[in-house]
Amino acid sequence: MLDKYNLPVELKYLATVESALNPTAVSSAGATGIWQFMFNTGKMYGLNINSYIDERRDVRLATDAACRYFQDMYAIYGDWLLVIASYNCGPGNVNRAIARAGGSKNFWEISRFLPAETRGYVPAFIGATYVMYYAKDYNITPTKPSFTYFDVDTVGVKNKISFRQLSQTLNIPYDVIAFLNPVYKRNMIPGEGNRLYLPTEKISMYLANEEGLYAASGTELQPSSFAIADDVGYVQVKQHVKVRKGENLFTFAKRNDCSAKQVKKWNGLRSNNIKAGQKLVVYATIKQKPAPVENTTATAANDKTDSANVNTTVKADSSSDSETGAVTTESKTTQVSQAQSAASKYIIHLVQPGDTLWNIAKRYEGVTVELLKEANNFTPKSTLKVGSKIKVPTES
Repeated sequence: MLDKYNLPVELKYLATVESALNPTAVSSAGATGIWQFMFNTGKMYGLNINSYIDERRDVRLATDAACRYFQDMYAIYGDWLLVIASYNCGPGNVNRAIARAGGSKNFWEISRFLPAETRGYVPAFIGATYVMYYAKDYNITPTKPSFTYFDVDTVGVKNKISFRQLSQTLNIPYDVIAFLNPVYKRNMIPGEGNRLYLPTEKISMYLANEEGLYAASGTELQPSSFAIADDVGYVQVKQHVKVRKGENLFTFAKRNDCSAKQVKKWNGLRSNNIKAGQKLVVYATIKQKPAPVENTTATAANDKTDSANVNTTVKADSSSDSETGAVTTESKTTQVSQAQSAASKYIIHLVQPGDTLWNIAKRYEGVTVELLKEANNFTPKSTLKVGSKIKVPTES
């Protein structure tokens, strides 16, 4: 790709400095992929980023975008070290540093006016390049890759396919499919127009089982629902979860099915720094126990001055008898009929990967996000957890 854009081949070592060549790497600032593109920069260079796909994690597409960025910055600065500096801190910071240095376009002369991270970033690139060229002198040897470029091929996808079905049908380890297809965020390929990377020897098996894969994946990814009575609900409960060794804020949030922003808000964190063994507050969705069914007869007593107890059959008008002190409620027959009626007004939706209140509401006619919030007593702190169940109002 560097040859295609007529760029210095040494720029490939910048990806080592950025992400250690990890296409799923995410920085504390949200930079993602092998080239660590920020969201807006990725969009500017044509990378598709949505709930299901993040092309910053596509090695080929992200590398193409990085090369175009390098071209654009070199057209401005005419110096490769300034191009690398701008890649780290943005052209705005580089332009201000040039102005403060009296218009110089020499990195070493403007360095003191750049952010501290960038002052170390360019020397880190030079150091990485040196190590790569003279690795043998320091007994550094390469590790054999799991797959070479020629071991992998692509195939077009016509419908939704889950990684799980691919793994089971093609007899490929699940983590291998995820490794070869880092662009897909929800462990599924959303549909037509997308590409699937597979080991070359598995392509023919995929084509032979293609229709079966679509059918099985469609069943797996189909939202599940069934009718319930109105007295079943779900609430958010507070939990204290210990941070595991090696976790950062983003991996901790992912493990607990919430966002890093929510974790910071729940715990009053001002930075993204957390440490192993630390206990953080998270909120989990649990099922409420149904309320007990009331007796059909009520017994009421007068105050202590009146020793006579009054037992009365429950009336259906739900009124209170002031003379006897007897409390009247609905009859058993009315209660049962209301429970049956309630069961027909709600269905249960099983939360799938990638679900939001918005796209759940879109699947059911006449349902809005506000109706879902009201039906499930959601608060601003409420989160959707994969595998949990929420009530969906229905007119039928």
